[in-house]
Amino acid sequence: MDLSRLLPAASSNSISCIDMHTTGEPTRVIVKGYPGLTGTLLEQRAQAKSKFDHVRRRLMLEPRGHYDMYGAILRPETELTKSGEAHIGVLFTTNDGYSTMCGHATIALGRLLLDTHDLDVFPRRNDIKHDAEARTATLNLHAPCGLLRVSVPVNEDGSASDPTRPVCFVSVPSFATGADVLLSIPKDNQWPEIKGGSGKLRVDFAYGGAFYCFVSAQDLGFPGGLHGQDLDRLSVATAALKSYLMADSGYGSYFEHPEHRDLSFLYGVIVTDDSDKEENGGSEVGLCFFANQEIDRSPTGSGVAARAALAIQKGERKMGEKWMYHSLVSREKKGPSFVGTVVEEVQTPRSYPASASRQYRVRVEGKAFYTGDYPGSRPSSSSSTPRPGGYGGYSSNSHTQPSASPYLNPYPQDNTPSSAFRPATPNSKGQYSTSVLEELESQNEITATTLLSQKVSQLKSLTVAIGDEIRDSSSLAAQINDSFENTGVRLRGTMRRMLRMAEKTGVGWRVWLLFFVAVWALFAYVWLF
Repeated sequence: MDLSRLLPAASSNSISCIDMHTTGEPTRVIVKGYPGLTGTLLEQRAQAKSKFDHVRRRLMLEPRGHYDMYGAILRPETELTKSGEAHIGVLFTTNDGYSTMCGHATIALGRLLLDTHDLDVFPRRNDIKHDAEARTATLNLHAPCGLLRVSVPVNEDGSASDPTRPVCFVSVPSFATGADVLLSIPKDNQWPEIKGGSGKLRVDFAYGGAFYCFVSAQDLGFPGGLHGQDLDRLSVATAALKSYLMADSGYGSYFEHPEHRDLSFLYGVIVTDDSDKEENGGSEVGLCFFANQEIDRSPTGSGVAARAALAIQKGERKMGEKWMYHSLVSREKKGPSFVGTVVEEVQTPRSYPASASRQYRVRVEGKAFYTGDYPGSRPSSSSSTPRPGGYGGYSSNSHTQPSASPYLNPYPQDNTPSSAFRPATPNSKGQYSTSVLEELESQNEITATTLLSQKVSQLKSLTVAIGDEIRDSSSLAAQINDSFENTGVRLRGTMRRMLRMAEKTGVGWRVWLLFFVAVWALFAYVWLF
């Protein structure tokens, strides 16, 4: 049976995606089929949030995605592509909404956009020039936080990326807004690891395309440092810390952007490890909880830019000094880290507040790999075929049809310690939250027509397949019947010959029958042994 006949064919409004990962952190790149957006890139981000958030949810969350999925929507037309400053734009998506910057996705996009030659996906692909001597190509990527200059290693003719060498990008101006800020966490906001203590801890704030709060595992109440078995407790602690910071208006200045209100929010909390920093000179580890408590498997590219700017601000790093940044995944697997280097100090307007007056550009390096694609969305390149690589990934091909009707939010922000399971995941008894069940119910009306047409198509294909099987079986039965008839004819001829020989020789036909059986037995013995 041909299984391809049972699969529904792609429709004109399907969404095509390519899945990649950077140090284990996924990026689902939406290359075709996303609804049209207009205006500046920040205006497109607002439109995506207000009109098409149901598409994001279907691409990022279960069953097509998962709680820690990350996405990138290619935007061929932005104000910077029209002015010639950028080759293409991008919107970043999370489990909770739309972020302003993403380093791991930028590294993945660098490879993908060099590998594709599909001008429907990347209209300005042929505008990219490559340095034949250095074997690199420079891509100008317009992210919501600003313009990123991405350097991609390529093969000899520049037609495809070279996965053996790291992609690097130069960040938007990054800066520290607060160093060694002393917090006093009220008892009502404390998490189990600091209950009973003073509630005092020191944190840092910095921007690298998004705002982060940095806190050591030791200050957070984990004296043993960062370990994978503590992820659940670390998630509870960082969620409580983030909730406290966002609820207290007194801390708002630490994540206030000097130019854009759309960028003024605390995106994540990055937990560092003081003990690891002391043991490994030239490198350090961090664990990032971002959006609605997603865990970043990579060292967090925008976080690296923020950490490097913070380090030079505190006098811990020099201009041009390379530093390796690990995630728990790269440290455990001894895989590729991110490398961050402060390459330039940026002049800022006098109107900027003191906290944003010293800004730096940071070069971030890392490697990305393909993990899966939907047939037809693969980058079109004769010299580069997407293939799995790096850490063991998953192949999560997306092919979905967006609906124009928004649907209910099945993923409420519930980061309290009492949450026994994430809303889109069943608990130990296999039970889903009420909101998830309501969401699944609400989708029935939206998808009923599509599902029915797909089932009818599958039934037709199955009927054709069954007909083919019946015809094949009938043909086989006819052949077997012919074989039986031929065998009967041979047996009747043999019996007639034995009777004629018995008449001629005077020997009974039973004797001749035994003779022939003995001859057949002899032939069988010789043939078998």
